[in-house]
Amino acid sequence: MKTLKNLLLVVLVSGSLLAEAAVGEIHGRVIEKEGQDGIPFVTVVAMVNGQVVSGTLTDVDGYYSIKPLKQGTYDVKSMLLSFQTSEVKRVTVSESKMTIVNIVMEPMNNTLPEVILYEYRHPLIDPAQISTVRFIETEDIEHSPYTSPQQIATLVPGVSDSDESGELNVRGSRSASTQYIVDGIRITGPFRLPKGAIRDMTVLTGGVPAMYGDATGGIIIINTKSYVGR
Repeated sequence: MKTLKNLLLVVLVSGSLLAEAAVGEIHGRVIEKEGQDGIPFVTVVAMVNGQVVSGTLTDVDGYYSIKPLKQGTYDVKSMLLSFQTSEVKRVTVSESKMTIVNIVMEPMNNTLPEVILYEYRHPLIDPAQISTVRFIETEDIEHSPYTSPQQIATLVPGVSDSDESGELNVRGSRSASTQYIVDGIRITGPFRLPKGAIRDMTVLTGGVPAMYGDATGGIIIINTKSYVGR
């Protein structure tokens, strides 16, 4: 009985640590237009549907960091007296990952205040990424001809579903070595999830962080629309 209680405690602690790890960060620098100098003491906030979720101030060199943030899509706004407000729309935050967002602000002139909007784009080379990872957004999932998360994951190079069971092989590893995490919970055994319920997916095919344990294959991280809430 004591052994069973200890095992249950380990499972609960592991699930709690995994849920805490399922957060990301927005990091970057605020600089003045036509210059390379950082702007200190700028208020930078992350918003969802116009509501501030978290915020911070830039340091003396203009650098800022907003964390922890749940995986999802945010608008990042910077504000400072004598400067026009800048806003970067639809910044995607992935769990256990730093998203780099540098912001340019223009000095205020004598006209009425303006808000300068920028559309966030995923960089071709992510300077904050140390793992081999691919983020599949909602739009990519909706336009995909596939109907299951396993099939959608094959859009990532190095992932195939060559097994007769439909399970995934990541870079030649056995299908049993592929781990699935749905809404922060590790899934064991076969599972089904409708395509319409998936908000986004993160596929790690190499350089798997230590927090995922003894994974020898790939990691498929799935967030459902109801879980993310956006």
